Amino acid sequence: MKPRELSFWIKIRESMWFLPSVLVFGGLVLAPVMIWIDANFGPQIDEILPFAYDAGAPGARVILGTIAGAMATVVGIAFSITIVVLQLAAGQYSPRVITTFRRDRGQQVVLGTYLATFIYALLVVRQVEGPFEGDDAFIPGLSMLVALGLAVLCLGMLVYFVHHTSEQLRVSDISRRIHEDLLDIGEHLYPEGIGESHESELEDRDLVAQLKGSERPSALIRSSESGYLRQVDTDQVESLADDSVEAIRICPRIGEFVVKRGPLVELYFDSELSCDDFEDLEKDARSAFLIGPRPTVAQNPELGIQQLVDIALRALSPGINDPTTAEQVLAQLGDWIARLAHQDFPREVRLVNGRTVVAPRPSFEDHLREAFEQIRRVAAPQVHVLHSLLDVYTRIIETEPPDDRLRPLRHQVEAVARLATEENVPEPHERQDLVDHANQILAQLPPDQ
Repeated sequence: MKPRELSFWIKIRESMWFLPSVLVFGGLVLAPVMIWIDANFGPQIDEILPFAYDAGAPGARVILGTIAGAMATVVGIAFSITIVVLQLAAGQYSPRVITTFRRDRGQQVVLGTYLATFIYALLVVRQVEGPFEGDDAFIPGLSMLVALGLAVLCLGMLVYFVHHTSEQLRVSDISRRIHEDLLDIGEHLYPEGIGESHESELEDRDLVAQLKGSERPSALIRSSESGYLRQVDTDQVESLADDSVEAIRICPRIGEFVVKRGPLVELYFDSELSCDDFEDLEKDARSAFLIGPRPTVAQNPELGIQQLVDIALRALSPGINDPTTAEQVLAQLGDWIARLAHQDFPREVRLVNGRTVVAPRPSFEDHLREAFEQIRRVAAPQVHVLHSLLDVYTRIIETEPPDDRLRPLRHQVEAVARLATEENVPEPHERQDLVDHANQILAQLPPDQ
């Protein structure tokens, strides 16, 4: 799927209006359909469902008006509760978790059902006619029965909405949902690599240095707008690698903030280009980058890590002082890192049609630092949290990742051991316990090289 198409569907997924709008449209369609059925099959319906509605037109109007009025009131209350929940989540946990609340399907279904019932009742009440209001009295019995069924359904959804909202505010439930989203992203952590791996004995950083230091003609294409890099259209990037372009170097990483006129991509040519050819290339290159006002989780799992880290940092702040929540988050981050420890990370340098393409990607060590370093620094006085962090490292090691993934873990364990100072941990026996715990883990790791 193209980046702009994917961005559109992400907006739909993260919006609060799409599903309620679909349900409202369903109410708009259901009302005339039910009226048509009543108008054309009224006698048959009365024989099959004699209990559908047997009162007069005034009673029908009162019932439908009461349903519509009640739905309008409840919708206002539901929206007010939703706004309060969003404010509490942003203030107590992190502004980044608001997206998780906005795209909650249960909340959207409740709001949409109330709005659809309100619209349905309004449309049906217009068709009710008494014996003195026209040629024939018309009371849509089946439509009335459906309206009463929707009203009963809304009563049940009110109970569900209260229960669901209280569940949403539990920090363990918030972190669990972010963790699940992160794991879903992990299944498609990287899109298909741009071309095949570059066959070279040099490290990626050396190949990039060769490109930067080469004397071949090059052109740096800059961004025409500012914002976060959300997506890169790999097919569009591949199309740039034609006969005139010898190498392509993408400058920003997905999730990074790009300033206006900041570097987007650098093209290296085997010969000089005309101005017209370069303008076409510049237009095609810019269209491959999707920049928006905020980052998204697609192709950017670091955003999910940041959300969990924010929750842990708030929990460890002096005003909240909730180490248990921080330990739960550490366990979820550890699960993510343990999976990444066995993930194949594609090289930054790829080959497309024999041309070199450099696309910066986060490494395993980058993810490891993003997940644990901030929490480790803030948790320095919390000995129990530091022990939990070491336990997380132990669980990652027990999955038996490759040696090149164990070396960054050694650095993390050594950093925890260095926190066992008199300033951070006043009690001597607690300091010694922390050092012993770290040394037990270091004994399982390969030596640093």
